[in-house]
Amino acid sequence: MPAAILQPITGALLIAKAGFDPKELWLVASSALYIVAGLCWLPVVWLQIRMKRMLEAKIAGADFDGDAYERLRRTWFLLGWPAFIGLIMIVWLMVAKPSW
Repeated sequence: MPAAILQPITGALLIAKAGFDPKELWLVASSALYIVAGLCWLPVVWLQIRMKRMLEAKIAGADFDGDAYERLRRTWFLLGWPAFIGLIMIVWLMVAKPSW
């Protein structure tokens, strides 16, 4: 979580230091993708904690709802794709700096 807070701050400082216009489309697109990735990441953290607790309870001998676990796993997997692709696109934008 600290990185999610510090990255936009340090990014804004680097943009200013490098002399880029923060309204350039590649920077706006990077910021939008960062927000999308973050919105996908937040529920993923909750899902991971929930799934871990379910497995710990199963190991301890409690009842285990395999269907519920599978639904959580599928949701976790589906949320991971837009976040991953978004971060790959951010790296490309930062390297290529396209002038659209």
